[in-house]
Formats: sequence, C-alpha cells, structure tokens
Amino acid sequence: MTDVFIFQSNARGMQYGMGTYIRTLSEIMSKSEQYHVYHVCYLTSKIKEINIEYKNSKYTLIQIPVPREFKLEQKIFEQRYTSLVLRIVKKYVKNEKQTIFHFNGVDALCLLKRIKTTFRSPIVTTAHFSRAQLMFDGNLTKTENIDLDDINENDWIARSLREEREYYKNVSHIITVCDDMRQYLIHRFDILENKVSLIRNGIVFPERISNKDKLHLRKKYGFHSNDLILLYVGRIDKIKGLDWVIQAVEQLSSIIPNFRFIAAGQGDIQYLINKTKTSFGCISYTGFVDPQTINELIRLADGGIILSLYDHCPYSILEMIALKLPMIVSRVTGNKEIFNDEECHYIDPITEADGSLNFNVRDIVRAVELLQNDKNDFTKKAQKIWERARTAFSAQKMCDDTLSIYNHLLCNFCIESR
Repeated sequence: MTDVFIFQSNARGMQYGMGTYIRTLSEIMSKSEQYHVYHVCYLTSKIKEINIEYKNSKYTLIQIPVPREFKLEQKIFEQRYTSLVLRIVKKYVKNEKQTIFHFNGVDALCLLKRIKTTFRSPIVTTAHFSRAQLMFDGNLTKTENIDLDDINENDWIARSLREEREYYKNVSHIITVCDDMRQYLIHRFDILENKVSLIRNGIVFPERISNKDKLHLRKKYGFHSNDLILLYVGRIDKIKGLDWVIQAVEQLSSIIPNFRFIAAGQGDIQYLINKTKTSFGCISYTGFVDPQTINELIRLADGGIILSLYDHCPYSILEMIALKLPMIVSRVTGNKEIFNDEECHYIDPITEADGSLNFNVRDIVRAVELLQNDKNDFTKKAQKIWERARTAFSAQKMCDDTLSIYNHLLCNFCIESR
C-alpha cells in the first residue's frame, strides 16, 4: 500500500481550478486498491479545530485551521505552523519508502523543505501557474532581464521569483498541466527536462441532459426560454479578461434585446460593476457558488466565454466542454493547447509594444452575434472537442499518468536507498 499526501492550502485559486484538480485526483486515486490518499487541507478558515474525516477506506481528509488571531512575524508564524502540520502528518506516515508527498503551490516552500528533511520520500508538485504571470497579468517579458543569481535583496519581485525557483529545485518531480509552463520551468529556472512531465487536467464527464431539463433550469434561475445566455465561470479577476467582456456586453445589450450575461465566481465584482454603464439589467453576478450550481448554470447557457490573458488548463473550460457548451475563448497560452480552430471560436489577442495583451471588443461582439445566428456551427464545434476531450482530458487518464510518475519515483528511491 502506497500512502499519498496531497497538500492544499487556503491560497488564491484553491477554491476554483486547483481545488477541483486536488479533489478530482484524490477521489479517483482513492478508488485504487494500491493507494491511500491523505488530503491535507491547511490554513483553512472553514473549521475552528483540527478535523479528521474518513471519506472512505482509502481516502482521509485532514483539515488544519488557520489561527483566528496571531501577532507573530510572518516568518516565525510560518515556521511554527509548519511544525504543527508536520506533527499531524507524521502520525499517518507508516513507511517512508512507500510514501509520496504531493504539493500544489509555491507558497508551501517552508513546509516542503521541512517534509524533505524529515522524510526520505519522493516529493511531487503540480505547477498550476507561475508567479510572474500573476504579477504581470501574463506578461513574462517584464521579468526576462532579472538575473536570479544576482538580485537586489530589496527587489521583492526578484526575491519572489528566486523563491519560486528554490521551490521547484527542491522537489523530486514536477507536473505541469500545459506545455507552455513546462518550457518556462526548463528555460527560466534551469529545471532538467526529465524532471518535468506534462499531464493535462482531467474531468469526470457527466451525462448529457435534454432540452426539457434546460428549460426547467432556466425557469429555476429566473431566465426566459428565449434568452441568449453567455456564461463565464471562474475568479472575478483582471487576468480573466472581463474588462473587455463587460464592454462587449454593453454593446450586445442594445443589439440583442434578450441577451444575458452570467459571471459565476467570487472576486472583485465591484470593479466590474463600476465598469458597467448601462447594462445592469442583463448582467448577473453570482458570487461564489457550489459545484452543483455551476453545473446547472452551464447546462442552461447557450455559450461559454473565457477570455483570459493567460491560462494553463482551466477547469472552467473543461467543465463547459464536458457538457457540450459552445465556447468563445482567447487564443493564449494553455487555451490554445486545448482547442484547435474547428473546436471553438477563438478571439485573438493584440500584443502591445510592452508585451501586454489587449482585445478588440468588436471581435467579442461579433462572436456572440455568430453564436446567435449560427448555433449549428457552434454546436458542431462543441461536439468535436467533446469527442476528443473524453479521452484527452479524462480524470482517469490524469490519475493514471500521475500514478505512473509516483511508481517511477518510488522505484528509483528504493534503488538509491539500497
């Protein structure tokens, strides 16, 4: 029996794509007879006391809360909290030679280093994003000239990138969910090619619903049967391109009287409301909603839009693909590794002189008009990507490929320890 400890913090994004990734991987893996999954949720605000929950005989959820009040310096707090997590994890480690530790974020560097010095076991991480992308809205040219071996210690950007490199240098193997990130790690941080594997995100494909169910869901959520509904799912964040979507919605509301836009997710909703001038009546903001509600919103929509400035392999897109929702997406990193031109409607970004991206609002408006006037073409595209994605982006394939890496690492560790 191999024990796999999968770590999930309360960091940004963990409630969305990264959280879905960890839950999906944990649930599929726990169905195997050879693995016991320990899903370690730390710094969580959902509980007040340490909670151990046995999901099934092969899946244990360990929840460790964030202290409600602490007045310690950040570095001291990190060290003490890491010691707490380590003490709890130690209780469940039975055989180091049959244990894998799987991390999911650079912010876990302190914990990762303690795990590495405490246990002689392989450490895997999944690279869901790069810090440079977060800091500069996907514009990596902003950090190209930073020499990570000769930085100014007062430069917090350089320090942050150096810490990110240290994190990746300390693991046994790295999984990326898109090839663009794999190439970035190899060339920016000098990670050996054989230490980085591409495993795309996977999803469990649900059953398709009838048109009758779609009409029922529209009534349930207050929409009309003849509404043209465009859906966005994800964080409400500048990097998701919603500035341009809102500008397009302003125009579409006067062109298509029954047009409706749903933004499903939490974040800086007030920022988007401030951007809205005239179209309040056709825009719905849901805030954070549970997975079942997201599923139902996808089922009632006519099309999905993800206009990210950068992406890797977003679960919001995979969830829409799985329900055959026609897609309008930005042709950027990650997205263009999912679709070909016959499987979605692409919006091409405009690259400015400083490397930042822009979108032509008219292109977005035109795409929605095409969705309204030629639904058959969009439906055919949705069918094409659905047929291919059932294999290429299945949860089982993601899990099998991940387990293959685990087994390879464990085998090598056993040989080295002889």
